[in-house]
Amino acid sequence: MKKNEKKLYPFIFDETVIERPWGREVWTVADMTFVDSVVADGYLKGNSLSDLMETYLERMTGEKIYDFYGRQFPLMVKFVDVKGRSPLMVHPSDEIAVERYDALGKAELWYVLSAEDDARVSVGFENDITPSEFFERFREGKLEKVLHTFVPHKGDIISIPPGYVHSASGHMKLAAVMESSDLDFILLDHYDAPSDKEASENRQTALSEAFDFINYGKSDVKPLDASSFSCPEFNANVISLAEPLKVRTDKFGGFVIYICTEGEVSVQVMSTGSETQERMTETVVGCGNAVMVPADVQEVFLVPRDRNTVLVEAVPHLVEMPDSYINPDTEPFLEGEDYEGLEDGLDEESEEESEEDFE
Repeated sequence: MKKNEKKLYPFIFDETVIERPWGREVWTVADMTFVDSVVADGYLKGNSLSDLMETYLERMTGEKIYDFYGRQFPLMVKFVDVKGRSPLMVHPSDEIAVERYDALGKAELWYVLSAEDDARVSVGFENDITPSEFFERFREGKLEKVLHTFVPHKGDIISIPPGYVHSASGHMKLAAVMESSDLDFILLDHYDAPSDKEASENRQTALSEAFDFINYGKSDVKPLDASSFSCPEFNANVISLAEPLKVRTDKFGGFVIYICTEGEVSVQVMSTGSETQERMTETVVGCGNAVMVPADVQEVFLVPRDRNTVLVEAVPHLVEMPDSYINPDTEPFLEGEDYEGLEDGLDEESEEESEEDFE
């Protein structure tokens, strides 16, 4: 950062509300073409998340995360209010998404804010199922009978791994953290009209695209009453904030998102400017909203404004994806080709390393 350059600050974004036949989605942090979150306050008010990524690069996400994801902000957050039955869908893994679509796959984490007696969540299958049985049930509209379905409760953490079919029904509210991806393959939507030919064709297309990456095994997913969660794509911690908490954000190696699921929190940081003008500034985050703390902010104070304040802390988890075009077991030289002694030199180096190891 240049000497007179303003430091970034915690960002709250304007909400984007999307009404669905089965409920409502409130997008609070998103860097997608169809939803691009806009900064709600501060000197960068009116700038979109993609604008910030274009301008501030690694100052937004951190050097390692930026090197890995580039200008694509890697996570998104939304609040989901289910009042019916959401579509049955599935997402690909990062490896498949990169190979086929040059995009991120999608892993999801659901934090249950509230759940009424009729609330249900389905993730994967109750028992092993063959692809042919799956296809027959898909064609006959009988998939729901073989899904692994359970009753959610307030405070539960529910993991939705890539490849697992999933849906929610009844009346429940969720805070959802996921990878920034629109690869949602909808296999069943209860609100499609039987005579809607286009919808039927879309479901067939989704099935053909997803058929080979659906996990047909018995699901081991269950609601977790836990304070932490980790998957290859991101980590999350549930914080019951009873007193002020000082966080050194540089320990994450990049940005962090705090999602307020109960109560209200004041996110306080030192303002920019000369040393004589430094002062503490605050960003208030209420229940049902989230704040993104960029890598540029290395220290933050979380101060509860309500005795029952609960936060979900989410950070990306870097995992290198293997290149499917490279076989690590392949010999470095082709038989019969002349490499002008290079292969002999390699053999000598290998022998020397083996002798050193033996000694």
